[in-house]
Amino acid sequence: MALPQNHHKQYSDRKNRFSLKGRLTVNTTDKTDLMTAGKIAEELAIPGAKVKKAIADLKIKPVAKKGVCSYYSRDVVAKIRAAVK
Repeated sequence: MALPQNHHKQYSDRKNRFSLKGRLTVNTTDKTDLMTAGKIAEELAIPGAKVKKAIADLKIKPVAKKGVCSYYSRDVVAKIRAAVK
């Protein structure tokens, strides 16, 4: 079975397209101010499950996502602290 002459180009285009999936996409916040639910829980000294429940209850949207990880801005910490108490 003969491969088309441009089969290498097709493969490299596909490879680049899939490798871009894992990049962090950030909306207008500086990357250093982003926190995961685990980091928020660590900062507030409460269990991570309570933080995740508060995020769901308050319907807080992540500022950025990388794969399955959600990143939140620092200003949501005060909202979560108030919701947990």
